[in-house]
Amino acid sequence: MKIIELTPELKENFREFLPAEEDENVGRSSYCFLGAKDGRGKVKGILGWEYKSDAENEFYAVEIKALNTADEKTGKELLSEYDERIAEHELDNSFFEFEEVSQLNSKLFEGAGFEMSEEEGTFINVTVKELSALKLGKGDMPEHIVSTGDIEDVKLRQGLLSSMFIGVRGLIEDIETIPLSWFERGISSCSLADGRVEGLFLVHKTAGGVLMPVLFMNSHPDGRYARQNLLLMLRRSAAAVTELYPPETPVRISFLRAQTRELVKKLFPGITGNKVIRGVRKEKKE
Repeated sequence: MKIIELTPELKENFREFLPAEEDENVGRSSYCFLGAKDGRGKVKGILGWEYKSDAENEFYAVEIKALNTADEKTGKELLSEYDERIAEHELDNSFFEFEEVSQLNSKLFEGAGFEMSEEEGTFINVTVKELSALKLGKGDMPEHIVSTGDIEDVKLRQGLLSSMFIGVRGLIEDIETIPLSWFERGISSCSLADGRVEGLFLVHKTAGGVLMPVLFMNSHPDGRYARQNLLLMLRRSAAAVTELYPPETPVRISFLRAQTRELVKKLFPGITGNKVIRGVRKEKKE
């Protein structure tokens, strides 16, 4: 069995096993995708994961994003290679959240030491129509709340780096290198202070057409003022997405952080996270 690390150039050979929603992540600095071929060169499967960083920008965990294999032997070899790769870092744990886990993958994950359980996931699925129904306030938008499409690239990049330096990456682990074209600039918003970006509400559109808020931050030292700006950016982006996208467009909102979870519960009362199969394995040796 030959195991290689996938690159954007090599991924086409593994299309059969690579989930469509992960296609754009191959080659990103925070991700790693492995591909397996047998002795005759036949593609046998892939395994992909993302490194997670803490407030000090150190890796602390790994989230497995995909495990698709033709057979158990391939899965075991990919997971063995995974163990060797992540051993290079001092991680707390490995984990995954999938809406479904096949019988084969369940056997593979359990054999690799993952404890699995059914839990509420850390995201909800809504539509643009549901966003348009939110009561986010009225009135003129302050001049310092603008579309990220209306600011220079250098200012947006500086805003991303500022977010990284205060330990806020949102869902963008590779925030320092992510191409600015990855964001939907027209529906993403920012707050400005003295000509610089102080707050960001950034949205990404996946290859499958799903809109995903990926960063929600404001660095102003006055917490009350920062929260006001966060809500203003949310209001501007919700209005923009309602204008630019059909009502049935899917939106996936993650709430990994407690602060975001609280806001999501307030905006969408009664909506709970999708049920997922969560697997966790401790990596730190005690």
